[in-house]
Amino acid sequence: MRFGISTLRRMISALVIGAVLLLGMSAETLAKQGRGRNRGDRGRHLGWEIGRHRGWDRRDNNWERRDRRRTLRRHWREERRDLRRHQRDERGDFVGDRDERRNLRRHWRQERRELRQHQRTERRSFRNHRRS
Repeated sequence: MRFGISTLRRMISALVIGAVLLLGMSAETLAKQGRGRNRGDRGRHLGWEIGRHRGWDRRDNNWERRDRRRTLRRHWREERRDLRRHQRDERGDFVGDRDERRNLRRHWRQERRELRQHQRTERRSFRNHRRS
């Protein structure tokens, strides 16, 4: 069987034509899906405004949530600050032996653990409240 250049040229041109047809059909199907063609905003991106136009409603008020979270974080920072200040005061007044120092450190760890646990429960209640 002979295999010439003209046969190779025909095969390549047939492949090119097939690829062009395939790309054309895929472009046509994308255009038919309505990506901006039949939208009510005439192709402009209006963000939330298009939702308001179609009757969507916001479920929550972001400003209230941010303000509540800001005040909670401020409160948590103040609690941590007070705990550190209290620990500094205890360290400054401390004069004692090794066992007393160990017991005092154990006490501080327990206080920090309780504070972290308290903050975790507050955070969880805040998150659960936000979801509802």
